[in-house]
Amino acid sequence: MFGADELVLQLAFVGGFRGDADFGDVPAVSVYGDGRVITLGPQIEIYPPPALPNVQVATIKQADLQRLLDRARAARIGEERDFGQPGIADATTARFRLRTSEGLVQTEVYALTESGDASGLTEEQQANRRGPAQLMQTMQDLRKTFGADAVGPERPYQAKAVAAVAREWTADPQMPQKEIAWPGPDLPGPRISDTPWGCVTATGTQAEAIYAAAAQANTLTPWVSGGKRWFAQLRPLLPDEVNCMSITG
Repeated sequence: MFGADELVLQLAFVGGFRGDADFGDVPAVSVYGDGRVITLGPQIEIYPPPALPNVQVATIKQADLQRLLDRARAARIGEERDFGQPGIADATTARFRLRTSEGLVQTEVYALTESGDASGLTEEQQANRRGPAQLMQTMQDLRKTFGADAVGPERPYQAKAVAAVAREWTADPQMPQKEIAWPGPDLPGPRISDTPWGCVTATGTQAEAIYAAAAQANTLTPWVSGGKRWFAQLRPLLPDEVNCMSITG
């Protein structure tokens, strides 16, 4: 029914304090046609955090995949509805993507995780939010939904390609960092829209070299490329993503 690398359902959190750099964030949950579930795992509580995010992959059965898609359809993902705008500043937006016979459809709900008090929402808006909220909870805990045995063991996700979202590095006198030679394509790469960020994509041996170098790096590491220092947010590409355009639009 679906291709193995075909994205069929995804939950991502965008906006909020991340601002114009959230395109470098890994989606919270991505489900693929072969039953793979790729999630952003727990992040180690140190600052600065490791250069590579903790991305995990597990597998669910096709029957449970269909049940999950049924829940997404029941939540009316892709339909136009009024979700309201809670009076909460700098909250994230929950973005759902669902594959249908017509392709991927999308629903975005602002402050879905933060608006439990329903402040400023009408009864209709509250009702419209319940389906996406329940789907969000389901996707974030599939073992609770389908049973512990329904989800295979998690293992680290090793991407075939890595994007680097980069901008010019600036020093923090309070947190000196060791510079590392950048082993991928020249940074910063083509500019992303009207942001200060550029982006490059590494595959093959360059992607492997970035993984190896990143083991010694963190999010504040100055990567040296072309004789200059750069911040680089490393973004492992998911199975349906091929290059920077896949994550930046």
